[in-house]
Amino acid sequence: MDYWRAVFEGLIRRVKPNDDWRLTMDQALDFHQLPYGWKCSVQKHVNASFTCSQCLRHWSSHQVVILFHLFWDPYMRQGSARMRFFRQQCSVCHSNKYEEPEFTEEAVMKVLNHLIISIRKNCYGEPFDDTELVEVVYSTGPHMREYCEAYKLGIHKGRYSSLRSGGHHATASNWGHGSIGFLQTTEQTKTPATSSIKPDESSCPCICLICFILLIVIIFLSYWNNRFLGMLNK
Repeated sequence: MDYWRAVFEGLIRRVKPNDDWRLTMDQALDFHQLPYGWKCSVQKHVNASFTCSQCLRHWSSHQVVILFHLFWDPYMRQGSARMRFFRQQCSVCHSNKYEEPEFTEEAVMKVLNHLIISIRKNCYGEPFDDTELVEVVYSTGPHMREYCEAYKLGIHKGRYSSLRSGGHHATASNWGHGSIGFLQTTEQTKTPATSSIKPDESSCPCICLICFILLIVIIFLSYWNNRFLGMLNK
């Protein structure tokens, strides 16, 4: 925590040199309830590693969730950022114990850089477009959500997390247990999505069959129509 705090203080001092901010750990933070006057920021896809305390298995995850509660007092020029890491269980020995994530210095820097963006947006009202703050770096494998504390608490919803996170301003990061990708709110040039519409090749045999049946019906009707006209002429 000392390292997290030192990096955070250095980063916030660069952009808000006249303000006093503190970063503290609080594993009792509630994702679903926010105290009056506080703001919420969630980074849903942080890169971290875990070690099982039972079988000593080691694994990496790109869907570690970090929750932040933010409070800013503009009169006292003081701010508080409380953070909570969400843990994961071992998928091999099925231990009931949730293991704590371990972060690299690079991961800490990414998380705190985007925490600063969240503070500037939510506490100071500075304009940051969420659609310009998304970066996805893909890896492979699904997120084993049944072993994820954040999923069981209702933070991760569905098979994979959404890229849009406006509701609780998820300033996200990386994805889980050998996961599908890394989502981080960072500046990125927007590339317009392209789409192409291709005909369904499986529908071609059906179309041919329908045309063939229609042809048979036309021939049949034509035959009986000619025969009926012939009978009338007699």
